[in-house]
Amino acid sequence: MKALVPLLLALPLAVQAQTLVGSVHQALSHHPALAAARADIDAANRAVDTQASLFKPRLGVSAEIGRSSLQTTSPFPESGARWPNTLSLSLNQPLYTGGALEAGRDLAGQQAEASRFSGEDLKIRIAVDAIAAHAAVVRDQALLDLRNESLRTLQTMRHDTEKRFQAGEVTRTEVAQAQARLSDGEAQLARAKANLAVSEGQYFRVTGEAPHDLQSRYPKLPLPATLDDARRRALENPALKSAEAQAQALEAAVRVARSGDRPQVSVEARAATQDNTEFGYDRLNAWGVYLKAQMNLYDAGHTGSAAAEAVAKADAARWRVADLRESLLQAMTEAWQHWQAAEASLPALQAEVAAAELARDSTRKEVAVGTRTTLDLLDAERELLSAKVDLLLHEQEQSLSAYQVLAVIGDLSVLTNAPGSTP
Repeated sequence: MKALVPLLLALPLAVQAQTLVGSVHQALSHHPALAAARADIDAANRAVDTQASLFKPRLGVSAEIGRSSLQTTSPFPESGARWPNTLSLSLNQPLYTGGALEAGRDLAGQQAEASRFSGEDLKIRIAVDAIAAHAAVVRDQALLDLRNESLRTLQTMRHDTEKRFQAGEVTRTEVAQAQARLSDGEAQLARAKANLAVSEGQYFRVTGEAPHDLQSRYPKLPLPATLDDARRRALENPALKSAEAQAQALEAAVRVARSGDRPQVSVEARAATQDNTEFGYDRLNAWGVYLKAQMNLYDAGHTGSAAAEAVAKADAARWRVADLRESLLQAMTEAWQHWQAAEASLPALQAEVAAAELARDSTRKEVAVGTRTTLDLLDAERELLSAKVDLLLHEQEQSLSAYQVLAVIGDLSVLTNAPGSTP
């Protein structure tokens, strides 16, 4: 029994099929931009803490010691060398800053919100790229399988037509037609292989790993019930939320700029002790509490210009929010209609494939009894292949259009909720 253990350990592990959820999670863990987004969010949160600290008192201490010499002809202070030393303690507490501290706190808070929503938007964009890459590999692999199946059928037909020609049942024209279709099938197969290689390269770029046995089954999606509901939910898109938070931050920046024209009031307390000064060798102690006020009387228009600049930036941000809101509503309408059209046309395409299969089978029987030509059967096979390709592409479009609805909403949590994937 012990001898079997090394053998069992040496067996290669079975490679599990990669689900769409797995592809998205792999892309989220691979993408360096998410690490940068997390760092940006942390920096923004630290900025909030920094602004909050400005409301609190400042306590400082200073000390100095040195060597000095004083020579004088007056009786006081006495001439001679000294070791002067000083120790002082100060406390400062802002009382009124013209709204600068409050506006700065709001500014930092809104920027932190904007960073957080930007991180969520980045997750959505990475997930959309991963979905597209996964679906492209699944699509191109399925198309390659169809081309391989078609090529095998064409090879069989070419062989059967050659045999029938040798038996005198068909002309050389039909042999040439079968060979031409076979050559076209070989060319289509080569093109399908190239397309799959391109899609696999894109998948590797997005996820950082080569695709292996990607599943074509996708998770059930919590889609909105109506277009109105979908448009309402589109206004919760994190890109829009980030833009709104940034606009609020710029509104706060206006208040910061305007505070420069207002008085600044603070209270300050100081205590100090000195020894061996130029005034004598005795220790001196002093303390005091002061109410300080200051205000700019003239700054060459700096404050007014800074405020006007901040107002212009805030106006621009508001217009960008309005434009993004309208763009999202339009994008949702388009995504919804594409999804609805894909859902509605699927049965027709399935019926087309069934009809093409029936037509191909009937034509094959008619060729066998001599009422149809080889070209008729080749055309029937081509129409069946075309119908299968159309159905395959449509099924992919149907799935992607459903995910696009959720992407516009900004909620792909059915795919992105994975440990460590949230910025």
